[in-house]
Amino acid sequence: MTPTPSSPAADPPTPTGGGTAIPPARTAPAKVIGATVLGTTIEWYDFAIFVFAAAVVFPTVFFPTLSPGTGVLSSFATLAIAAIARPLGALIFGHIGDSIGRRRALILSMVLMSSATVAIGLVPGFGSIGWFAPAILLTLRIVQSVAVGGEWGGAVAYAVESAPPRWRAVFGSFPQIGNSLGLFLASAIITLIARDSEWFIAFGWRIPFFVAGVFGVAGIILRLIIDESPEFVAARRLEEQTRSEVVKDRPLIELFRTESGLVLQAAGAFLATIGCIYISLTYVSAYAANNLNVEPRIISISTNLVSVATIIIVIVSAVAGDKFGVRRVTLIGLFLPMVIAFPMFWILTQGGFGGVFGAMMLGNLASSVAYATIGTMVAGWFPARVRQSGLSLAYQIAGVVGSFMLVFAQLLEVEFGGWVPAAILFFLLGLLSWLCALLYRDKDRLGEVLQNTPSGPEGSTATDDSIRKS
Repeated sequence: MTPTPSSPAADPPTPTGGGTAIPPARTAPAKVIGATVLGTTIEWYDFAIFVFAAAVVFPTVFFPTLSPGTGVLSSFATLAIAAIARPLGALIFGHIGDSIGRRRALILSMVLMSSATVAIGLVPGFGSIGWFAPAILLTLRIVQSVAVGGEWGGAVAYAVESAPPRWRAVFGSFPQIGNSLGLFLASAIITLIARDSEWFIAFGWRIPFFVAGVFGVAGIILRLIIDESPEFVAARRLEEQTRSEVVKDRPLIELFRTESGLVLQAAGAFLATIGCIYISLTYVSAYAANNLNVEPRIISISTNLVSVATIIIVIVSAVAGDKFGVRRVTLIGLFLPMVIAFPMFWILTQGGFGGVFGAMMLGNLASSVAYATIGTMVAGWFPARVRQSGLSLAYQIAGVVGSFMLVFAQLLEVEFGGWVPAAILFFLLGLLSWLCALLYRDKDRLGEVLQNTPSGPEGSTATDDSIRKS
């Protein structure tokens, strides 16, 4: 039977170096789900409540002296400027993940993200400390961004490396499911709290940030109980046996020396899945609130429903990726933003719940099909010894550009009015990412190191155990 494009050959080749390969044990699927789905749920809950607050609350609380349009622009600028720290987080946590272990990187990113999120809930408003308020907000958002920079790439790398060969797209979609669950939790809590709009803007918006502390403790516990990914363990074993040929514990040097062009190509492929999500959720929320006078509660309900639908889209797309090929499904998904860009914004202008929900639903459909499988696809572009660094850095470069696309869309609206510039931007993001993914023609490297890992010398099992449990 011919293997699917998302998996390596069914029968591994004879390992180099002689002997019979002894692959490290895989973590139980339930633990992988717990660490990646529930872990990224908590991380993206933290991120989602900030994004919602940036669109609806922060212009009033932290930029009250500015006009409504400029206040939204300043709030988005806080989000975008802080996003510059994402590549820094990718470098830091990518290095940790590739040199020390995926598991440790995931634990540290959780601690940093949750701490910064709780602190944001404590920042006084502009009325209390003036311009120090948005300055502190920006500082804490930078800390959040550093943590986010290491989260997604680490979770995807861990998931696909822990997956059975024919289920890599499904396992690689776990972090994306976690993203949607985090969005669901955030919007559900905001919906409950935002019944009184005046009280919500005055104080209620802080409560979801405090809840993040409880979620953070749970996430840390989940990640403490997992073992290291088998492919990382095998890669470290191989490095020990070929020490003179590998730059040990210096993955970033090797990444920039051998794969820098691939990082940029991967960033371009990721751009639509990030930029289009920003536009379909955050920009649409702001446009509905400020141009169509839609109440915050209606926006949060729409976001809540869309997040549930997105989970279904991601699961179905991931299963399709394992059945029909990860690359094929990803290319189809990246083509969708070009198809729905203008219909999405026309639906939004109809106003009310139907307009907001319809626009968000179309936008997230266009983003989520590719988002389900692109992590698995791009993870296979990089060798295991630099996978987390390459995957994280590419994704976070796209995150920075995607954040500024959000600001750019708002600037175009302020300058020219209307939604057409945002629709054009949505279309172009899809086109660029589709071309970047289409142009990659090299081999899939997932599972490569496990196929070519020789049995180690005496004591290698103990070494593997220490890596898995470190």
